[in-house]
Amino acid sequence: MITSTELLITKSDIILSASIIVILNIYQYNFSYNPNVVFNETVNFSLATLLGFILHGLITIKISTQINKQISKQLNERQNHDNRALKQSIYDLIRFSTVFITQHLISSYLSRKPLNFADTTWIEESGIVISGFIGYNYLKKYLFRINGKYKFLINDLIKISFGYLLAYLVMDGKIKYNRFISYLGIMTAIFVYHLIASSYGYSQDNFGLLADNEKLL
Repeated sequence: MITSTELLITKSDIILSASIIVILNIYQYNFSYNPNVVFNETVNFSLATLLGFILHGLITIKISTQINKQISKQLNERQNHDNRALKQSIYDLIRFSTVFITQHLISSYLSRKPLNFADTTWIEESGIVISGFIGYNYLKKYLFRINGKYKFLINDLIKISFGYLLAYLVMDGKIKYNRFISYLGIMTAIFVYHLIASSYGYSQDNFGLLADNEKLL
């Protein structure tokens, strides 16, 4: 059974994915060295991303929800920072593992590329991104406290930066031009998402895109 909370998260993720599809394609087409090739690859990747978020919102979200319920029971519902960071990290691990695996499988299928199980580069990069998100969950208490109307937007932008910039630096030793364009596209999409979602009630206090999904923790 799909709950109302899961439906709201899925609708929110669809808005996010649509924002990424449109904006990332605009960035890649206008700023890449080979726009036609990059455009086709980005469309396939974006559609795979959309399917990944839908799969999480309707199915795999139940895994992190059940795990976090058990954690709450073990911790007697104590909600200090480290406990919240643990539960947020489990949510992030399930959510983005679902998205990244779906991205790889579906985009490979759409691009008619054979799956190479010996190539673990995408696994390593995905793992580093998720590690960056998890690191942010624990480190944010040491950062300046963000309050007010734009706290979820700012939190999401910082968390995205933690994950993706860390992955780019570890994998390439520097931030390459095409990576930087993708990063700018994702950051812009996050900003647009918050503008659109807040207009339709999908980004209220308990539904930050990446940070503090309280109703799920």
